[in-house]
Amino acid sequence: MTENIQPHRAIFRASAEPITALPISVRSVGQHQIDPDWKEPTKKINCVQLFWSIEGEGDVFLEGVPKRLTAEHVMIYLPGNAYKLQAVSNHWNFRWITLDGTLNADVIQSFEFPQTPHWAGPCPEKIFVRLEHEIREHTPAGQRTAAATAYELLSLACGYTSRTGSLVQNAIESTHRRFSEPGFNVNELARQLNVNRSQLSREFKERTGTTLIDFITAQRIQHALSLLKETELSIEEISRRSGYTDPDYFARALRKAIGLSPTEFRRR
Repeated sequence: MTENIQPHRAIFRASAEPITALPISVRSVGQHQIDPDWKEPTKKINCVQLFWSIEGEGDVFLEGVPKRLTAEHVMIYLPGNAYKLQAVSNHWNFRWITLDGTLNADVIQSFEFPQTPHWAGPCPEKIFVRLEHEIREHTPAGQRTAAATAYELLSLACGYTSRTGSLVQNAIESTHRRFSEPGFNVNELARQLNVNRSQLSREFKERTGTTLIDFITAQRIQHALSLLKETELSIEEISRRSGYTDPDYFARALRKAIGLSPTEFRRR
């Protein structure tokens, strides 16, 4: 069990509203350690609230329905949700953050969090501690810094990149190395990793939120855009160096991605 933690710690922004307009703003941050005797009434919130379980387990109620939150799992509540917490183990230790701002609900929804507990990996306690310090700086610069840290926390809370050395991580690393090879595609990657194509594609989508085909294409397009701006290579040569054997197909792929032809992008 984590040593020397306070049973409850909460740090709040010193104003009801952010002092500078931001898409998301940190409203409060804290840590709780509760037991089954700890009670609180059901609350309806007007902000976004994230709970990240560290150890032990408890029930998080959403509109009266209990959902079990265990270590290394995250639960997100949206504005208007009614929630309450109840410890199940003798000691349930978790951290939390609340967010508001001009677009807070939209930003959270863009991360595509499920409204059920989901695995996200070990709680990044150093980031929460950093937020505790940043929220105390009641200046526009301080609130912008805290908002940037909140984005970092939300990205980790997705759980997509928390497990290194996994099949998905190997696929990402191989794609970074081999995307410029014309014969590199999902079938070749599955063969290299000695895994079924369907399994690889399914796990990649579940863990990253994008398809493997789109990820490979994005690496090629990014590389091509850099070459178009930073070199005087011909379109045909850039196409070849970006993994495309057909310059016309490359041009169609680029237009689909950014709405411009290779020549139009280079002239901008």
